[in-house]
Amino acid sequence: MNRSVWDDDKCHKVWEHLVTDVTYDWPWKASVQKRFSEIAGVDESEVEIYSGSDLVSAKKLRSVVREILLGDDQGRAVEIAEWVVANWGGIGAGKDIIPSWIKELRPFDGVSIANFVGTHHTVRISSWSKILSFANCERHAVYDSRTAVALNAALVCADMRPRFHMPLSRKDTRKEWTAVIKNRSDSLSAGYYEYVFLLERFVDLGLADSILDAERRIFAGSNQTAELMMKNLDSV
Repeated sequence: MNRSVWDDDKCHKVWEHLVTDVTYDWPWKASVQKRFSEIAGVDESEVEIYSGSDLVSAKKLRSVVREILLGDDQGRAVEIAEWVVANWGGIGAGKDIIPSWIKELRPFDGVSIANFVGTHHTVRISSWSKILSFANCERHAVYDSRTAVALNAALVCADMRPRFHMPLSRKDTRKEWTAVIKNRSDSLSAGYYEYVFLLERFVDLGLADSILDAERRIFAGSNQTAELMMKNLDSV
């Protein structure tokens, strides 16, 4: 993908219509803390170092998880991947496929990841993108319904065609926003690599410090971005 797909003006225009200043608090349940402590070998009294809602805590957490995902013990790698998807990410269904994903992805090199994404495309992208993000948050990001809806809503507000695939959501309000976005799109075919590329462009332009920072800010303000889209459309 070349830079002309997302030139500076387009990137600035989209970013201006994203709500990126929302504080999002995502406290861990006791069961999530306990399971992380068991797999990572971290004392439960120290889990708060990794469970904070700030960017520093997020980076520390990913550093610990990355070491396990890339380590010699594949069984432990599967356990931490299941924790990322089901416990941390809240996606409990379909967990039985994760061992085969880890087998495909390890050692998480460029070729293995490219082959995996090429095979799976957008199928269960909300789940496996979490694993990629934890394996290397400098190159990969979580792609879920919140971030996809937010980017598409910002594109609508910027008078541009929405283009990103939107994973299914259980939230009724997000289903309403998704329907509105689909009515304004020719094709929601953009997937994982275009998503990461756009996050990288935001970083290139100094709009975010890292793709992890960009993803987290877009995620946190997703609902507000979609609400702004609805408000703008109502005023037309």
